[in-house]
Formats: sequence, structure tokens, C-alpha cells
Amino acid sequence: MELVLSEPKVFFNIASFFLTLVVLVFSLRRFPTTRQSRYFCLFIISILVAASDETLRTLSYHFPFSPNSTFFFLRFIQSMNFITSTFMLLCYTLYMNSLIDAPTRFSKCVLVTNITIFVIYSIICIISIKTGWIVSYDPAIRRFDLVRGPLYLYVGYFVPVYMITIEVVIFLYNINSYPKKIKWTMLISILASGGVMFLQPMVANYVSIVPFGATVSLYIWYLALENGDYKKLQKVQTKLAAATHEAQLANEAKNAFLTNMSHEIRTPLNVILGLDEMILNSNDEKEIQDYAADIHDSGKSLLAIINNILDYSKLESDRMELVAGEYHLWDFMETIKTEFEPQAKSKGIDFFINIDENLPDYLYGDLYHLTKILRNLILNAIKYTEQGSITLSVNGTEKDSKLNLVYEVEDTGKGISDEDLPGLFHSFQHFDTIRRNDMQGTGLGLAISHKLISLLGGTISFNTKKGNGSKFKVNISQKIVSPGTVAERRKHAINQEREISGHLKAPGCKVLLVDDNPMNLVVASGLLKKTDAKIHTCESGRICLELMKKEKYDIIFLDQFMPETNGIETFKQSKEMPGNLNLSTPVVLFTANVDPEKYGYYTGLGFADYVFKPIDRDKLFEVFFRIVPKELIISND
Repeated sequence: MELVLSEPKVFFNIASFFLTLVVLVFSLRRFPTTRQSRYFCLFIISILVAASDETLRTLSYHFPFSPNSTFFFLRFIQSMNFITSTFMLLCYTLYMNSLIDAPTRFSKCVLVTNITIFVIYSIICIISIKTGWIVSYDPAIRRFDLVRGPLYLYVGYFVPVYMITIEVVIFLYNINSYPKKIKWTMLISILASGGVMFLQPMVANYVSIVPFGATVSLYIWYLALENGDYKKLQKVQTKLAAATHEAQLANEAKNAFLTNMSHEIRTPLNVILGLDEMILNSNDEKEIQDYAADIHDSGKSLLAIINNILDYSKLESDRMELVAGEYHLWDFMETIKTEFEPQAKSKGIDFFINIDENLPDYLYGDLYHLTKILRNLILNAIKYTEQGSITLSVNGTEKDSKLNLVYEVEDTGKGISDEDLPGLFHSFQHFDTIRRNDMQGTGLGLAISHKLISLLGGTISFNTKKGNGSKFKVNISQKIVSPGTVAERRKHAINQEREISGHLKAPGCKVLLVDDNPMNLVVASGLLKKTDAKIHTCESGRICLELMKKEKYDIIFLDQFMPETNGIETFKQSKEMPGNLNLSTPVVLFTANVDPEKYGYYTGLGFADYVFKPIDRDKLFEVFFRIVPKELIISND
């Protein structure tokens, strides 16, 4: 202690050591996890080492003298002093560079150069311990006077000055990249640390102040940026900025969605209303039929848009439920073909379905949502394909009573650019929306498909290149109900198609249609008229119950949503109603509720089946001829 008190030159170094130690303790309370925090701790340690070495170097002049060992020891301490001081400046440069969110190429080159210079510098200092290139001591006299070597000026001043200059250059070069608070903190700390470097030669005989200047700079950084409270505030600000950015993106997406939605809904509505007006003013039966077909297509497009919006809402709120059931793979593919082949041909492109007919046909799975997935993928392919073809390939492998189905939708369209790939399955996204203004749609198709595939436990992948088309591949596992193949079902379906296409009639069948909407009754009656059945209609549950006591029907179609007494209540009351002549008559529910979780609910109540609204002709005929007594059905061949 007496030795320390007798040497005033070390007072600032000792103060620097203990003050820096305090900052290190506070900084290490939480293990540094960020790049900036790690470099700050490295900077702290470099100051501690430099202050310790500077103190030891100053006190070494008072150590006992031994000609050989003392001179070697002094040269060692002097060389290490150069190394530690320069290392402190290097660490400061590293820390300053870490404050830039995205370091420039210039900053990276400077760091590599500085590290290289420091390594060479350290090697020269270490060699100088033996050679005395930097400093030595006169062995001819028993004094510790320092003898400057040929490299003293370059090592002792040029390299440290270069390091300080580079700090200033980095600061000025990236000045626009720093936030205002960091900018001012950096400026003050550079003046503090750089100032003592220039003052040190003037006071070298009285005091050592370089490490202390670095400590002052360190405290400026800690108090301004690196303390725990500031870090918490910085995290809160970062989260707040991210949340604000996400809110802005969500708002932009919402506005784009509403704009697209408005257009998408208005387009088919305009077609429907316009063509309806033309039908009212036309007497040409062929023309009327063409207009009616177009109205039908526009109505299906409108329904698809609404269903997509409802599906997305359910998926976002985790209300989507999966209800699996049995289905035939061949029938499923025929439905897809019937729906999309005309749409493809209307654009002048071909639509193919290639299915492995050796696959099991009778499967168990969620056909409702699987249909939506393929519809979205195929619609997307049609939208972005101007010429060529779209091919749906179906393959699979059997394992443990399960079939791993692989659906591939491949088109010869425009493909997807690399810049669009990151947002491929995001909501409200369109490809080339900035570069093209003719792409319409709600932008929900692929987002819904991606979420549904995950919900079904499957996977989706894609292969696309700008200008060379796209291929989407979906893997879905389904249970195998029976070993019958697709080829066998195809033969059976050909015979069944005769019934659906109108080759069968039921002239003796009595049908009751119940719906509160007269137009719905007109549609259902018009479709069933082709069966030659005797059709009765009524517009309320109350009238339906009265008719059930007066007439025996072979099949009843009952609407679910009606005022006063709805379809389900009407059905329940009919089962308990005295004098009901139709206790054993099959009742089919007409419903606009397409929630799949309701499927089992309706049949569980006792309904023979259900038909969704808007009514699909093929589904209506399939249900009709399957349920009515076989003895009432005759062939029209």
C-alpha cells in the first residue's frame, strides 16, 4: 500500500479499475445475449486489463533490481501495456459497430482491417520483448531509464492514433444510421476517450490517464444505453414499434381485402341482375337458357367467395371443426372434373385428371374440407394460366389400412416470382398485384388451403419458376374403408350416372316441398319436375303439418330456416302429432348451414338426408332416387 501511495501516477489507473469493475458487475447480472451487449462486456474487460497493466508498469520501476530478470520483466510489462491499450481501442471500435442495425460493407472491411492490424501489432510487441525493437533499458548502468527502440514511435503513437481516427470515421460514415440518443452519446464518449489519448503525452511524467478516459467513456455508454432500465425501455419500444408496424400492415391488408371483396361480390351480382333483366325481356328460349346458365355460374362464384370468407373467419378464431365421413374417391374426382373443366375450357385451356385407378376407392376422411383445398388450388391455377393446360394428378401409397394420398395440381401458367414466394400462403395476397392490376380475388384461397391442410394433418409443397408454371403437391392421409378400387367404382358410377342424368323417372311418387321462400320452391319444383313426380308445395311448417295429416307422401323436403316454426321443430312436432300419415316417410332437410359439424347432427335427429342450398341438381337427384321407394322408379330408356 505504501508503494502505491508513493506513486501518484497510478491513482487514476486504480480508480479506473474499480469504477470499471462496478460496471462489469452490473452488466453481468443478466447474461449478455445480444451482439451489442457482448461487445460492451468485452470493452469493459479490456479497460480492466489495460488499467491493471498500466498500474503494474508504473509500479515496476520500484521493484528490486536484478540486471537480467528485471530488464526482461520491464520489457514484457511495457510490451503488454501497448497490447492492452490498443486492444481497448479495438474493443471500442467493435462496440461502436455493433450499434448499427445493419453494418455496411465499409464498416465490415474496417473491422477486418483493424483486427488484422492488431494481430500483427501484438506479434511485433511480443517479439520486441526479446529484441527491444520498441523499448529497452540500458544494462550498462543500474538505472531503469527507458531506451526507445526504432519502432517506438509507430507502435506507441501511430497505431493508437489510427484506431482513434477510425472510430471517428466509423461514427461520421454511419452518422445517419444511428438514433439521435446514440449519436450524441457516441460523440461525447469519443471526445472523452480521444481527448485523454492526446493529453497523455503532455502529462506522461506526472500521471497516467488513458484507462481513466476510457472508463469515463464507459460510464457515458452505460448510463445512456446499457443499464437495465434503458434495456427494458428499449425492448418495450421495439415491441411497440413492431406492434404498430403489424397494425399498419393489418390495416392495409384489411383495406385491400375490403376493396377486392367489394369488387368480387359486385361482379357476379351485376352479371346476375343484368342477365336476369335480359331474360325478362327475351322470348328466345335458347337465349334464355344461355342467360340462365351464366346466372348459375355467377351464382356459384358468389357462393364460393362468401364461403371462403366464412371459412377464413372460422380458421382465424379456431372455430373450424373437422367432421370425417365415408366417400368414394372416383366420385370426388368426377365432381371436381364437372366443376372445373368448363371453367378451364372457357379460357381456352385444357383440364386433365390423372388418377391411379388401382388406388382404394372407398375412403374415410374430411371430404368437405379436402374439396375446398383442391378447389382453391385449381381456381388459382386457372386464374394464372392463359394457355396450355392444368393437370390434377392423384397417386398414393397404402400402409396399415391407411392411404397416403398425393394430389398434384400442375399448370403451364406464369409461375411465381421469387419476391412473391415469402407471402405465398399469407392472407389477402395476390401475385403480381403491384405489377398487374387485372388480378382479382379475395386473396384468401392459398391461405385457407394452407391452414386446412395443417388442420387435417397433411403437408403442402410447391415447385414454381417465373414464366414456367407451378406445381402444388398436397399429402393427406385417409383411412381405407374397403379394398374396392377406383377402377371398380368407375364402372359402377357409369350405371349410376344414368339415374342422375334423367334416364330414370318416378311418375307415381308424391313429393312435398316446404320452404317459406316462393322462389326456392320454384327452383326445387323445376328441378324435380324432370322426374315426373307429383309435387306439392307449401310455405310454412304449420301448413306442412296440416298436409301431413291429409296426404301420404313418398318423400318430404323440409327447409330448415322458416319463421314461426322452423324445419327442425316442424319435424319433431310431426313425430308426436296424432293422425300423421307420414310417420315413416323419409324427410330430407334443405339447409343453408354448411358447417360440417352439423352433418351428423341432422341425421342424428332422424332426417333421412340433407341438401345444401343453393341446391345442387346432381345432389338433389342422387338423394331423391336413393331414398324414394324403388318400386316407384321406372327406366326411361
